[in-house]
Amino acid sequence: MNNEITLILPVELSERRKVLEKELAKVVTELCFTGLRDEINKVFEEYNIEPKPTKIKWDFCGEYDDEGGTTYYPNNIAVYTNGEKVEIDNYTINKKSKWSDSYYDYELGEELHEVICDYRHDLYEHDIEEIDL
Repeated sequence: MNNEITLILPVELSERRKVLEKELAKVVTELCFTGLRDEINKVFEEYNIEPKPTKIKWDFCGEYDDEGGTTYYPNNIAVYTNGEKVEIDNYTINKKSKWSDSYYDYELGEELHEVICDYRHDLYEHDIEEIDL
């Protein structure tokens, strides 16, 4: 079975651009959801959170950079299980650092922030501020 998608592109370039931008937005969004969902679920497994969270939300906070632009970072991360907010500040584990051989206490909120930051540019550009798990 062939799983390829064929786009019918208009001859007029501005219309062609709209079609391609719309398709690219769908692809980027799906990649964000798939990758982010997988990484977040791995973090939840590592912290042994039960019952399994069903949604994560955040907003973005802009910070000025050295070149006069603004970089947006995830802020106010909230985790929900069946509509009930999970207190992520209550979860800490001691594990080996990614950057050294030392062990440190890691907080769930910090790790979720790090994972979401890996996707922050695409998430912000496509106005994604929550994901169902």
